[in-house]
Amino acid sequence: MDSKLVTKTLNLDYKVSRSDRWSHVRSFSGDMKISDGLLEILDDVYPNRYFLKEITDSSSIVQLYLQLPGSVNQGETIDSSILQRMGDMGISFGIEVFPDWSET
Repeated sequence: MDSKLVTKTLNLDYKVSRSDRWSHVRSFSGDMKISDGLLEILDDVYPNRYFLKEITDSSSIVQLYLQLPGSVNQGETIDSSILQRMGDMGISFGIEVFPDWSET
């Protein structure tokens, strides 16, 4: 799918990475809970949920990808309502921990 169409529809800044993947990056730190960050992102894309479903229905992937520093102990239970909301929009959830990445 054309990255300019995605950007215009979602009204988010982006970068195109290898393989022509569209991505939007946000950084959260401090005392913010992971679930609060997820909700903030979901609230921003929810008005365009049908567009996201069109993307996934066309065999493409919409993924919310969380990167965490491994040098900090973090844990949280993500409420099923958040996961359901992601699922309803066809959004997959990826998590990666970087052991040598320090949150400073």
